[in-house]
Amino acid sequence: MGRITLLLVVIAGMGSLAGCGSGASDEISGVINVGLSDFVIDLSEDTVSRGLVEFKMDNKGPSVHTFVVFETDLAPDDLPTGPDGDVAESDAFAPIDELEDIKVGSGDKLNVELKAGNYVVICNLPGHYRQGMAAGVTVS
Repeated sequence: MGRITLLLVVIAGMGSLAGCGSGASDEISGVINVGLSDFVIDLSEDTVSRGLVEFKMDNKGPSVHTFVVFETDLAPDDLPTGPDGDVAESDAFAPIDELEDIKVGSGDKLNVELKAGNYVVICNLPGHYRQGMAAGVTVS
């Protein structure tokens, strides 16, 4: 085998090993279709298997929305809020992921690695959470 061929075989082998052992998977374990409207979050599923979960957005409008994911055992309507009634994000209560500026008609997606537990998803634009834009998700 020539030097160049051997080098290409070694490089190809290293590339195939690069994805091994990281513990993370690019394979989707579940999909949740998310309907957003003023002032409702409608989930196609409220239970999903642990792993990489794909949230597919369908903003029906009329407003732009956000989609924020929190890991918590609190009920969707019992998250910590500030004086304005919006969820008070802090170091002690931080989202694990979020998607901002979801425009009307958007087909945006958010892929989040979720372990077994309870989660709450919200829109945290001013006034939206207070008016009911929250839902619970259980991951098993």
